Amino acid sequence: MIGFTGKSAILNLSLILIFISQTYTSFYFLVKKDQEITKVEEEYFEQKSRSRELDITLQIRKIIYSYKTDLTPDEREHLSDVIYSQGIKYGYDPLLLIAIIKTESSFYNEAISTAGARGLMQILIPTGKAVARETNIEWEGKKTLHTPRLNITLGTYYLSKLVRRFDDLGLALEAYNRGPTRVARMLNKGRLLSYGYSEKVFNNYRRLKNNSTA
Repeated sequence: MIGFTGKSAILNLSLILIFISQTYTSFYFLVKKDQEITKVEEEYFEQKSRSRELDITLQIRKIIYSYKTDLTPDEREHLSDVIYSQGIKYGYDPLLLIAIIKTESSFYNEAISTAGARGLMQILIPTGKAVARETNIEWEGKKTLHTPRLNITLGTYYLSKLVRRFDDLGLALEAYNRGPTRVARMLNKGRLLSYGYSEKVFNNYRRLKNNSTA
């Protein structure tokens, strides 16, 4: 009886070990399969994201080429990537940035306003210098504002700063055009603020959106 009990115990232990081994093996392959599926899903969404990025970049490039500008072919090619990346970085539809550029300069890089604002997004020299310092961009005077990628980088950051300050895109755009101090002063005095500039931007933006989905 003792011997039989010992054999039963060994048999039971063997069965338990086999069961554990099979369970572990099944679990291992299930985990591995899940990992493979997750990896495939990640690759799929990554490719989808890249495809969308390419589509938007090509769309931006097409819009840029529709304007008669003083930009070189290389500047035009690179500008679409800059507009896309800066839009994504600060959470703006790249088409909105294009709408601002269209409103400000119609993609004429050497544009200078009567107030002295320069470049694609029409930035004043004092503003550009201050924003360059905040963004760790080397300031080389007015040349910086006539370098397309730097002008877009500075302009987009400045807009995001105004949005944080006024907590409203429309007001931020008015401040971008009139100056934040002037807009804040008008608001503090309770004066009715017209939205002429921001409406121009939004109208241009709507037209760009409509054309992109046509």
